Amino acid sequence: MEWKLRKNLCYLRRPPVACLELSLPSDLRTMKTFSTILFLLFAAILPGSEPIGVLQTNAKDKPKDTKTNPKLLIGTERIRFFDGSDLKGTLLELDRKNNLFWRHESSYEPICFKFQAIESVILDRFSKETIKHAGKHRLRLHMKNGDTLRCDFNSLDKSNLIVRTGFAKEVSVPVKTLLKMEFLPETHEILYDSSEGLNSWKSSNRKSWTGEEGDLVSVYSGSTGTTLPPKDAIEVEFEAQWERSFYLAIRFFSDSDGASYGNTGYHLSFSNNRLNLQANKRIKGRISRETLGSAMIDEITSSKKARFSIFAHREKKEFIVRVNDREVARWKDASEDFFPEGNGILFINQGGNSYMKLKGLTLAGWDGKFFPLSAKQRKKDSNGQFAVFTNGDSTEASSTSGSGEKFTLKTKRGSFQVPIDRMRSLDFNRDNPDQEDSEHSEQVFLNGSLGRLSFELQSITEDEIIGLHPSFGQFTIPLGYVKRMNCNQNLKKIRNYLDQLALAKKALDERQPTSTTSILNQTNPAFRGWYWGRLMLLAKSMQSTEVLSFAPHPEKGLTSATFAGDSETILTAGKDGTYGLWNGHAKLAGGKFVNGESFSVEIGRFSNEEQKVVTISRPFWLGKTEITQAQFELIMGKNPSSRKKPDLPVEVSWNDAQAFCKKLNETEKIPPGYEWRLPTEAEWEYSCRAGSGGPFCASAPGQLATEKEIYEKHLDQFGWFAGNSGGEPQPVGQKKPNSFGLHDMHGNVWEWCHDAVTRNKTSFMSDRKTGLTDPFSKEGEWRSLRGGNFEVPYSRCRSAYRGANAPTVSRSDRGFRLALAPVLGLEGNATALNDHKEMKIENLSLTLQPIPKGTFLMGSPSSLTAPKAITDSFGDKLITGSSKGALASTDFSGRPLEILHEFNSSITALASAESSPLVLIGCQNGKTHLFDLKENKVLSSFEHHRFPITSVAFDSNLSSFASSGLDGKINRYSKEDLSLSWSFSTRDHDFGSTDKLEYSKDGSLILAYGKGSSPIVVDALKGKKIMSLQNDLGIAVATHFHPDGKSLVSVSENGLLILTEISSGIPYNLIRLKISSVRDFSFSKYSDRIIVLNDEGMCSIRAFPHRGTIIVRSPDKTRETTPDYFFALSQNNKFSIANLTDFMKERGLKHDSDSPPAGCAYSPDGKWFVTSVDGALRLWRLETDSWVATIAEKLASPIVDCIFSPKGDYIVAKLSSGHILAYPSRLDDTLTSNGSTPKKENENEFLFDMNKDLPFDDWFGSKTKHGN
Repeated sequence: MEWKLRKNLCYLRRPPVACLELSLPSDLRTMKTFSTILFLLFAAILPGSEPIGVLQTNAKDKPKDTKTNPKLLIGTERIRFFDGSDLKGTLLELDRKNNLFWRHESSYEPICFKFQAIESVILDRFSKETIKHAGKHRLRLHMKNGDTLRCDFNSLDKSNLIVRTGFAKEVSVPVKTLLKMEFLPETHEILYDSSEGLNSWKSSNRKSWTGEEGDLVSVYSGSTGTTLPPKDAIEVEFEAQWERSFYLAIRFFSDSDGASYGNTGYHLSFSNNRLNLQANKRIKGRISRETLGSAMIDEITSSKKARFSIFAHREKKEFIVRVNDREVARWKDASEDFFPEGNGILFINQGGNSYMKLKGLTLAGWDGKFFPLSAKQRKKDSNGQFAVFTNGDSTEASSTSGSGEKFTLKTKRGSFQVPIDRMRSLDFNRDNPDQEDSEHSEQVFLNGSLGRLSFELQSITEDEIIGLHPSFGQFTIPLGYVKRMNCNQNLKKIRNYLDQLALAKKALDERQPTSTTSILNQTNPAFRGWYWGRLMLLAKSMQSTEVLSFAPHPEKGLTSATFAGDSETILTAGKDGTYGLWNGHAKLAGGKFVNGESFSVEIGRFSNEEQKVVTISRPFWLGKTEITQAQFELIMGKNPSSRKKPDLPVEVSWNDAQAFCKKLNETEKIPPGYEWRLPTEAEWEYSCRAGSGGPFCASAPGQLATEKEIYEKHLDQFGWFAGNSGGEPQPVGQKKPNSFGLHDMHGNVWEWCHDAVTRNKTSFMSDRKTGLTDPFSKEGEWRSLRGGNFEVPYSRCRSAYRGANAPTVSRSDRGFRLALAPVLGLEGNATALNDHKEMKIENLSLTLQPIPKGTFLMGSPSSLTAPKAITDSFGDKLITGSSKGALASTDFSGRPLEILHEFNSSITALASAESSPLVLIGCQNGKTHLFDLKENKVLSSFEHHRFPITSVAFDSNLSSFASSGLDGKINRYSKEDLSLSWSFSTRDHDFGSTDKLEYSKDGSLILAYGKGSSPIVVDALKGKKIMSLQNDLGIAVATHFHPDGKSLVSVSENGLLILTEISSGIPYNLIRLKISSVRDFSFSKYSDRIIVLNDEGMCSIRAFPHRGTIIVRSPDKTRETTPDYFFALSQNNKFSIANLTDFMKERGLKHDSDSPPAGCAYSPDGKWFVTSVDGALRLWRLETDSWVATIAEKLASPIVDCIFSPKGDYIVAKLSSGHILAYPSRLDDTLTSNGSTPKKENENEFLFDMNKDLPFDDWFGSKTKHGN
């Protein structure tokens, strides 16, 4: 404690400060009992010196001390700052310089604060007698700006209402500012006002309810209440705020004084949005409970606050509940066996440890039969006034006037007079265009529930507030009438608005554009400006709106979908060889472009089975059957299987299988360079296929129809699976062997392989590297399993199916097969063995079959041999390629296909040249053909690939073309002499397989990508790798050049569209498509849309976000658009200087009201300030003097000047290099209603529209404060 006080005293000894925004440490703001200790410590620290003031002020600046004013009895008051801190003490004065002076017991002198740092002042000068003698207050005014005021009626004419208030003799209120007048009953009395505190209230649990600055706050279950004076009717008003749930009950006319729940009374309960009224009655000595009504309150379902008005009448036993000024329930207890006699009222927290606050609680009561009537409905088109009388009648009136005790109403039926005591309410015109909601800086809440007023504060002198009200002008309120003053409300709203913008920016940083737009749309439209629009634009650039979604080939599935010429026409091809030309859902043309053919992907195929070329460089031997229980027991001395039988496969974990191999290596002689081990995945599949390429051994691609019965019939010859095993493993070797003499490679038990696999098989999606020799994996916690088992369906017994599990898992469905194979990772020293003979381990009765070395396609075919369909370069012809090798053509009139050429191999790739009759054809046999449609002949054939062609492409200049194959090669050919320019091996660059090739728009780059591989970009002229796309946002299943040619756009299987800048390889945008199982996408001609297709055969046509959010003008006056890379790459950036004043002072600059310094600019509305004086572009808010955002920093060239456009919709920066960057906050003039860009005949026209009418030089030449 001594150290803490010494620390604070060191703080207090500082030189005097004119006005502090937060002048005291938090410790001192709550200190109450340490004044004497402070004085003594001062004496100890400063021996021989006289006591000095804590904070000194000049004598001439000292305000009058209200403690000397005998008219006021002042309690503990509180001042609260915008940073959340507060300070107790006494309000003294607000001077003309907006300095607020405050008395604190730790200071000898008044403390001075900047008024703009203060959020609210809580006063404690309430005198109930003062309010009581101030008037009857039988009139309650509701003003259009939200203000309310209880007062007494004087007179009313067409223009003004004159009323008497407690703080002013007469106040004139313009009628056009009034919303409603309520006439209260003669006996109406305020029974409790929140300014009175809870000292006289009792609680069932002292922790349940507390008073905080006049509000009732509860965090625990329990009740609080009091006994009210006997009244016939009670009115309860408050604003409720809660956190998790709203479980509040109010008990009226209770027999409890608050110390307990009591027994009798009416129990009104809120259970979140459900409202219930229950009568607790004592009848013949027994307590009975009866539900009188129940209702749902929809408006509080999604909110955490609401305003409540509740009326209860003792004699009528009638209840009304209003929520947010709307009547939601009106119930009556019709029974005659109970009359409530209690006067207690209780507030009960029924929600456990749930935070709840009741703000501005007022309890009023009156005697007599007066009770609010059901709300009368005005006609919607009514522009007049609406009067309701005490008997329930009502009428519309064109005007109303009155004075003293009478009113005169002018109606359609004439004018008539009404005594004032017959008036219930008078509604005024709600749609007066001359009266708008007023925004005023301060708001006072008056004691005694006299109301609340919004105004512009002018001063606080001695014991009164002087302000300017929007309706009745300048007024003075004694401080004794004021309960609370909310200060700087406009400033608070601006701060809240800036907080909302910060949340929106954070959501953008987290790549959540939907959340961003939701936050931005919740902001006050009156505050929105450039930065709001900028964030909205950036959020839109991260979103892709779906225009159309449909399944064009629902029967057989979809192989491709592309735009045909424009953004409206779509060409689709089905797996059954059909095509469709679509405009939206409307089918323009369709037909079949192959005769009776269909392409079938293997049933049960997974995306981790993509094909790759693998070479087994040395022969090895593999067990003819799986290791049996007898064989395992002979070596290991135990049999871990659950189903014990000597000739059944042994049931083991991967670790058990490894232990077996290790022991065998110790006991059995092995040739040099070889070892007993588990086969690798590649060795296993090579052995299983035994030269086949279909789903099972002895099957070719396309040989088996994709039908369950066909698959099962074929598999039944070779393996045990769920369809034939009877649910039990079978003795080994009973089914037919494959061509290598191996039994049970399909089914019976899973077979462990050597390879490591990452958990949940994620590495299977990224290990596709083609052209590898003797591959195996060392990375991962799991181990590979192949072949299927006796319990799984036929689809999981396919040659290409890949399973995996933890190496410790031991079940009855997994075993292993022994291999004698080269030591992994050891090359060139294996003993030459006769690879044509089987090998035996006699003591185990185990035979191993020889497996020759060779190269094969590992995995299963996807859509490589599917029928191909494209349009020619002019979009009026359909060019097709079939799995039989037929190149054909037709138009869209429905005429039959014309066979152009028969190739002797399946056509696997097709591409047409732009504005040319040339077509490029890739085939399964590895050949590429250049074909002239006009001459109807093959111009040249190329045989530089050893495996199927995966993709072909022309450059836009028709100077070259390229092909890729499953062998991992990319070949580029010269169009001029039809020669091979270069060949690029993906294996040499640690790249996987290439499924697609694509030239950049200018033909200088080639993009190559494949499933399970990172896309790469190659220099089209030199054949050198430029970059490899790496990111942790998701594995790309398709990648294309961005329309700007400077970026790549990738899509992941789960629908993430990732935009990456090529030169840096850094992803700068992420768009969530909310589509699963994505296969590919493509751009429309003018890049305003994309079409996305997935494995379920769905096509989604979507608007593609604008490619650039910054306009760049080069020194040569050329213009282009570019993404905002700085924004994308500088997430969560904070500036070290929070205040504009400090920032400018540090640089010796001032920002006055006349003109901005060089390198700075005001927004046209004078609310924003942009600077470039430190080489960066920064945005500031003038009212709060605060930094808001850094728009650009550390660019290649520093920023030397900046400006707002005259409309405030652009911020423009000038770089020292001469470049100009324009940052738009909206592009409404270039966007269509669905969010896409309008159709253009060419790309240059689009760029012109984006950049026209932006006279940057004129803007910089006319820099002034409000007319940039």
